[in-house]
Amino acid sequence: MSKGGRRVLFYSLVLVFIIVGTITIFYSRGFRIDFDTLTLKKTGAIFIRTEPKESILFVDDKEIKRNDGFLLSGTLVKNLVPQTYKIRVSKEGYIDWINVLPVNPGVVTEVKDILLLPEAGISFENTSTSTKDFWLFSDVVILADTQAGLIYNGYILSGDIFIKETIDHDKVITYNARRDTYLMNDVNNKSTININLLFNTERANKFGSLDKGGVINVLPSPRNSGEVVVLSQRAIYILNIDTKEVKLIYDELYEDALFRSGDLIVYSKNKINFVNIDTAEIKKVITVSQAIKDIKIFNNSKNDAIILLKNGSLNVLQREQYELKEIDKEVKSLYTTENNLFIYLKESGLTTIYNTEKERALTTQLPRVDLIKDIKQVLDNHFLVLYPDSLFLMHVADFNIGLENPQLSLNKMVTDEIEKIALDGRGVLYYLNSDEELYSSLYFREVF
Repeated sequence: MSKGGRRVLFYSLVLVFIIVGTITIFYSRGFRIDFDTLTLKKTGAIFIRTEPKESILFVDDKEIKRNDGFLLSGTLVKNLVPQTYKIRVSKEGYIDWINVLPVNPGVVTEVKDILLLPEAGISFENTSTSTKDFWLFSDVVILADTQAGLIYNGYILSGDIFIKETIDHDKVITYNARRDTYLMNDVNNKSTININLLFNTERANKFGSLDKGGVINVLPSPRNSGEVVVLSQRAIYILNIDTKEVKLIYDELYEDALFRSGDLIVYSKNKINFVNIDTAEIKKVITVSQAIKDIKIFNNSKNDAIILLKNGSLNVLQREQYELKEIDKEVKSLYTTENNLFIYLKESGLTTIYNTEKERALTTQLPRVDLIKDIKQVLDNHFLVLYPDSLFLMHVADFNIGLENPQLSLNKMVTDEIEKIALDGRGVLYYLNSDEELYSSLYFREVF
């Protein structure tokens, strides 16, 4: 070979080395060629965890080998060019889970707790055949039995309607509708105190005829189990049942009150007052442009308050802030959930799931929105949607996923005329039907 030929060969090999080396370096750092655009793009990945774990995973209809292991509780699909992918999870005897997920450069799209429902439906056990209503109290079911009345762990409570448990979960506030009386039931000592009688007596002793308004509601105090907040027609009081002390904490006209962390939120037509129950001082007053339709408090670390005005304006109020932040308009109804999520329905029929921590919303169209009776959160991204004739399980993509209009997985769980649903802290699902039959299922407790 001539000297010139050897030189050409040498430089050609150097060029090939540089090209291959560059490709290898980019490949090792997660870059791939997008053949649709003929450009080099940094890849991403999808991490999926399913139940049952033996289900089959498809990405754009291509089966993916699962790589679950001792340390990896799901399947990681790597080296995906940034775009959207159709994901399908299948298993014989179960309903397919299908969704469209995005992959972004250098980011792992996580979809946890994909739950496949059996085609035959989940198993429910008949718990009671004579139940007018039921409530959950520290993972124990309180039954409003048609014959025996309120039953708690075999113990008959006074009253016929459950109101709330106290902060230490050792007492239960109930209501006797026939006598229009609130009662404090000590479930440990099996004793009962007539709150109305004690309150009216001690209020008259201390305040005379200053306020003779009847009791319209009783709230458990956030300070201790021996204390309640009594809402009368004209004012609000703290009643210490142990010491029989009555303290006036609010004496203006109001519509309703509820607790948010240590503050008592008292609201009237166009005003929200934050009352310190220790000092009876009004910490802050917020004036709103419209009458208040609904206020709900989150069970999250921030104790966020969600406030819906009658003109459809929906607002978030965070714990350390005393300013309303409007997040949407033309809202029809509001459902709270656990953690940082809540759901609301718009006049247009759209359903929105809002994450207060990420300040981000996912909007979708649920079927028969006018017939929805209730929505409750089951797991991080799973919700129960109750209709008059059926119960559905809805799965929502994680809020870290940047889809503007995500697809939702919505599958029927039960066909029945359901009046009420509830889920306890152990994952036991209960529902009451129109025939006064109470059913329970351990399905969510067993799968996760």
